[in-house]
Amino acid sequence: MSQNLLQGWGIAVNNRYIRIARNNMKVTDLQLKQQAVTTVAAVLNLYWDLVAFREDARLKNEALEAARKLYEDNRKELAAGAVAAIEVTRAQAEIPARQQDVVMAETNILQQEIVLKNAISRRGIEDPLLESTRLIPLDRTAVPAVEDLGRCGS
Repeated sequence: MSQNLLQGWGIAVNNRYIRIARNNMKVTDLQLKQQAVTTVAAVLNLYWDLVAFREDARLKNEALEAARKLYEDNRKELAAGAVAAIEVTRAQAEIPARQQDVVMAETNILQQEIVLKNAISRRGIEDPLLESTRLIPLDRTAVPAVEDLGRCGS
């Protein structure tokens, strides 16, 4: 035999929607925290990509200077009769290839700056102040001279 008179009566039934609302608030807070962490991580990754592109451009500029120096040295050695003319031609042909590498590296930097500006501002490069501003990272990637492999397992 069952009594339906008291079914659905009491605090537990009345607090059901309050508990659901509290759980929904906790879920919303956790989603907000997750979104904030995801956004910060994405901006950090874009920043370090910009750092890497700047380092790549610096190395490409050094390669261009080395190609120019090799060309000048080979020209001097050709005048002295120490090398064949083909070596001067090879060194001369290397310069435009290195110049192209430098232009590509600079293009990568500019594109990454645009992506980063769009990530850190609401209007991105639509803002005239941001459009003309260059982003110059203060950090550099550092590779240790010697890596201690003995401590990896400890």
